[in-house]
Amino acid sequence: MDQEKLLSLLMQYDLVSGSEIARPMGVTRAGVWKAIDALRAQGYNIVSVPRKGYRLEPPENAVWPSCIRAHLKAKWIARRIDYYDATGSTNRIARALGSEDASAAPHGTLVIADEQESGRGRMTRSWISKKGDAVLMSLLLRPQNTAPDEAAVLVQVTALAVCEACRSLGAPALIKWPNDIVADGLKLCGILLEMNADMDQVHYAVAGMGLNVLGSPRCEDIPHAGCLAEVCPRVPSRAEAAARILEQYEKYYDLWAKGGASAIRPFYEERCVTLGRRVRVSGLTETFEGTARALTADGSLEVVTDAGEKRVVRAGDVSVRGIMGYV
Repeated sequence: MDQEKLLSLLMQYDLVSGSEIARPMGVTRAGVWKAIDALRAQGYNIVSVPRKGYRLEPPENAVWPSCIRAHLKAKWIARRIDYYDATGSTNRIARALGSEDASAAPHGTLVIADEQESGRGRMTRSWISKKGDAVLMSLLLRPQNTAPDEAAVLVQVTALAVCEACRSLGAPALIKWPNDIVADGLKLCGILLEMNADMDQVHYAVAGMGLNVLGSPRCEDIPHAGCLAEVCPRVPSRAEAAARILEQYEKYYDLWAKGGASAIRPFYEERCVTLGRRVRVSGLTETFEGTARALTADGSLEVVTDAGEKRVVRAGDVSVRGIMGYV
């Protein structure tokens, strides 16, 4: 029996019956018992629950699918959860899943890893977290009949979901435009949205999130990284933090899918700490300062320069930094 496949199955749910293991693995119930016994001999803590099945006890603060599902209350998100002990990039895996049939990798499929070795943020920055410190996950999204410019607002959906999840856990989280989550001057989370689309329609999108829970990552050019443990009255488990993000994501995605960008803009503006502040905008060819005044319909930032000129700043083109502190 494929032990790696068996372990993956046991990680999915709190309890897995012998028949639920035997059918996909193509073995008898006796074969299941033998395989379970072999894993126990290797040190895995597998509990037998009479007439119910087997439970693989997770290590402390694990982000196994079973641990996330124990906290999660949702309708459609994370029906499929792919877990990895370590991977280069959860976004890369989610993009590959996006090319599969939607019946196999449905809308809302979650890819999550305990450790990420080649994570990326905006503007090609690296994002490397210590094993066990962060929630490192990517959501595969399949928006229906959506043009690329409409789907760009998913950056705001993602930022809102993470921000509200952090606030529900006790962190004074806010959004630094366009998609950094900050609290007490510290960056808690990085977000990266990628899309596969043609001129008229998005085929799929991937929302990658790296939320620091117990420690801060090694990230070039981000000396102000922080974590939930520094700003929360109670430090949540990583599985709980992941579940809260997923619940909020479902909420704001559904709101956007039904009402478009205008339906979520008031919520985003309420949490956007950049609005009303002086900022420095640094692009490839110029740098200027001004005051961030408003968001445009597509989520871009309107900045009024000191000379009174209105400039529209689009995410991905430039780096926006507050003049006083990180925000």
